[in-house]
Order: sequence, then structure tokens, then C-alpha cells
Amino acid sequence: MFKQQTPSIFRDFSVTLNEEDFLGRANYIELPKLKKKTEEVRYAGDLSPTKEFMGYEALVTKISFPVMVKRAYQFFAIDGKTAIITARGGYRAEGSTPETCRVVIGGKFEEIDPGKWQAGEKNEFIVTVDTRILSVTYGGEPVINIDADNGVYTVGGVVDSNIGMRKAIGAI
Repeated sequence: MFKQQTPSIFRDFSVTLNEEDFLGRANYIELPKLKKKTEEVRYAGDLSPTKEFMGYEALVTKISFPVMVKRAYQFFAIDGKTAIITARGGYRAEGSTPETCRVVIGGKFEEIDPGKWQAGEKNEFIVTVDTRILSVTYGGEPVINIDADNGVYTVGGVVDSNIGMRKAIGAI
């Protein structure tokens, strides 16, 4: 008899900012979108253009808090520190053991939106992070490891997809 497997569903998360725990003090974290930057080209004899890979779009993370995060301003200063943000999400299929998705983000805060103050309403304090490091592990297995400053891109099981180019330009 065929038994349909229930998909794992995102259930809950926690966030730490440079080891300060924000469990119960964060509304959400918007993880960086991965997007390739491409150029459309059409060479002689081609009937239609193709898209050439030119690198990746900038990685951006957003975190929303219901309270003002005074420490956030340290990471916004001109010579601000690099923030290390760790988010842990719990996925679980019905009747199974939860699995952990761990995301580590490194970067500097490029925007702080302290929200609007309105009596009787919840405030939203949002920080936007220029993400330079992104590491994702799901169920103990590495999924993504990006270190943009050092040109390291290990995505989807392809071991450092940029290593050939780094060798070609003498970076390693």
C-alpha cells in the first residue's frame, strides 16, 4: 500500500545577532535571494539570443524586530563592525522529528528603519544587511557557502563553482 509522505513545513525560528539571542524578540528574517546576473547576447549565426552568466546579484538580508535594537547602530557606523547573524529554523513533517535549517549571515547594516511611533500600535524596527557571507545547512548537510569577499561560491553541491576563475586571475 502506498503511503503519501507529508512534506516538512516551516514551524518556528530563532535569531541571534553577534551571539545576543533575540528569541521571542524578532518578527521575521527575510533571507537573501540568490539571483544570477546575466547579459543577453546574440552571436553571428544565432537565431535567438542566449543569456551569459556574469556573476551574482547582491545578497540582502532584512530582519524585523518589534523593539528598538540599540546595538544595531554599532553595525551601521561608517567603520561599523561586521554583524554575524545566525538564524535557526525548524521544519517538521507531521508525526516526525523536527529538522534544523541553520543560516549564518555576515555583513554590515546598510539601512536601519526605526519605523513609525504610533500610540496603541506595534512598532517595527527593520535592519537591512549587505550580506557578504551566507552559509546554509539543512538537516546537518551543507547547502550553500558563499564568501563574496573571497570569491567562494559553493552552491547546490557544486564545490566552489568559482575556483577556476580565481585560479585564472591569480587569486589563489
